[in-house]
Amino acid sequence: MITPTPNLRNNTCVMASLVRGCCAVFLSFAAVTASASPASPQDGVDYSTISASRSTQTRSGKVEVIEFFGYFCSHCHVFDEALSDWAKKQGRQVRFRRIPVNFGGQTILHQRMYFTLVSMGKMTDTLHKRVFRAAQVERLPLRSESQIADFLEKNGINRGEFVASFRSRNVQALMDSAAMAQTAYGIDGVPVFVVDGKYLTSPAQVNSGNKLDDLPETEVQRLTLQVVDNLVSRVSASRKKISGKAGR
Repeated sequence: MITPTPNLRNNTCVMASLVRGCCAVFLSFAAVTASASPASPQDGVDYSTISASRSTQTRSGKVEVIEFFGYFCSHCHVFDEALSDWAKKQGRQVRFRRIPVNFGGQTILHQRMYFTLVSMGKMTDTLHKRVFRAAQVERLPLRSESQIADFLEKNGINRGEFVASFRSRNVQALMDSAAMAQTAYGIDGVPVFVVDGKYLTSPAQVNSGNKLDDLPETEVQRLTLQVVDNLVSRVSASRKKISGKAGR
């Protein structure tokens, strides 16, 4: 069983050992400069520019924001309510999607469960929160396909349809795509956000870069979303500038 251990100082869950499956310290980042702050984020302090940016899955000019997360992660659970509220307010500007990480052990099953529900069209915000509650609050065993199917059946998911989709090619393709993204972005801790395939930020980086150890975890998370907002605006402005030049 993978047991998450909170690291409140760094606001991040990582897999330090696949055997023990613990949460540990994420990464250390560049020291803060005097003018740095989440309201005016700086590269290497509040976020990092990805050296080899990836193409995104957006249409109609939307900016893609990805959250890498895990149901094992207590920090992801704490963040989820504010993040869901943020996502609902983005309208047409942002395409927000989640990618559950695969750090081995039962996180493989959790990722397959997530993408199975996505494939079935059943991964609602309500069910997402219910899975988090089961893992983080109720501590329900979700360590096997059977246990996961039992849990989902009690939450309105047709067991037969779920089992049939669980090991389907479509779900495996979604997992393979997630694995490529996780590797390309160097994700070894959660929660982490990738904006437009170009920028990466996290509560751990915002906390470390601005020396916010004395702030509550929820406040650091709020400031992280402020950084995400700034990066989204930056991408949108850059696109408008390019579009304006092309139209001349």
